[in-house]
Amino acid sequence: METVAKTKENKDLSLAMSQFFKVIYIDFGIERINNKIKDWYKLSWDEFERELNNHQVKYSDCMMKDWREFFINHKRKVLKLMEKNG
Repeated sequence: METVAKTKENKDLSLAMSQFFKVIYIDFGIERINNKIKDWYKLSWDEFERELNNHQVKYSDCMMKDWREFFINHKRKVLKLMEKNG
């Protein structure tokens, strides 16, 4: 039974990660993601925003406010799933 739960958690984690990258592509048009953005969940919001600037992404203040909230919530979700996966 534990294996089934681990498999579901792995799928949930994989889905959460792919959703994040999909939104990055849709919102910012970033196709080639550097290693820091690949490991976005290890970054603070300020570090992540700097990485977006390194990709020369253009955005409005309003968009970044929404993105900050999305980033923080999604990071919390991913870290919790990682913790469950051990």
